[in-house]
Amino acid sequence: MRFEKIRGLKRSNIYSIAFKGLKEGIHEFEFPISDVFFELLDYSELKSGKGIFHIALEKRQRLMVIYLTIKGEVLVTCDRCLDEFMMPIKSEFELYVKYNNDRIGEEETAIEDDSLYIDESDDYIDVHHYLYECIVLSIPMQRVHPKDKKGHSLCNKVMIDKLKAINSQGNTNKNNDNSLWEKLKDIKE
Repeated sequence: MRFEKIRGLKRSNIYSIAFKGLKEGIHEFEFPISDVFFELLDYSELKSGKGIFHIALEKRQRLMVIYLTIKGEVLVTCDRCLDEFMMPIKSEFELYVKYNNDRIGEEETAIEDDSLYIDESDDYIDVHHYLYECIVLSIPMQRVHPKDKKGHSLCNKVMIDKLKAINSQGNTNKNNDNSLWEKLKDIKE
């Protein structure tokens, strides 16, 4: 496994939970949402954000449950005007951490739906990728600037005006095309 050092910490340890020495019960952790979080992910479409991950880890004899709460904002591109803006995110998730021995014939660490399978010899859980997935799932499908207090869109006005102009040109062409179809309605069988 290749490790990259970032500010004195190994890449795999920044967003990891060491659980081996923990007693059964609930243990709480917090991790920051920052630009460093996204820089560590080569595949991330998101590049900037701020906020906090709050994790409550419930350790049981053969199972751990991670209760995750996300609160913050991430930089996204508006689907309407293509300007970037900070979109607020707030969500809650659960992840069940189980041992591979509970799965017959499976040896690797794997995430399936809401379960993470780890090896019996593991002493920490790297939650970095899972936290990223939770952020992505917290972002709405349609990413559009919010409206101000007066109900006006905060989208780039120049771009919106250009879109309106293109749309009105399309409607003019559409009306011309419709006149041809109107003549066809007069034809009787």
